[in-house]
Amino acid sequence: MVMAPVAFELDLKLLASEVGAKRLRMATQKQAERLTGIQVGGISALGVRRLERFEVLIDESAGRLERVHVSAGARGVDLELAVADLLRVTGARFVRC
Repeated sequence: MVMAPVAFELDLKLLASEVGAKRLRMATQKQAERLTGIQVGGISALGVRRLERFEVLIDESAGRLERVHVSAGARGVDLELAVADLLRVTGARFVRC
């Protein structure tokens, strides 16, 4: 699961190299909703019930910020929190993507 700025387009080749994969692809809307149990538009590492199923990655640009707004697990519901807390709660690590 990758958390990146909303206006950001992932570089899947770069991300694949960051995680040691040959190739990556985005899940379809149906796959994402089935895997997370959350409707697209609200998917977040904070809202996933079985987070241990996912490695959580956060774009390195968040490391330059003190606080971020993230989806809280439902469309239109956001939460502001310290980046350090987001890392701690999700077990995430920074990557270039």
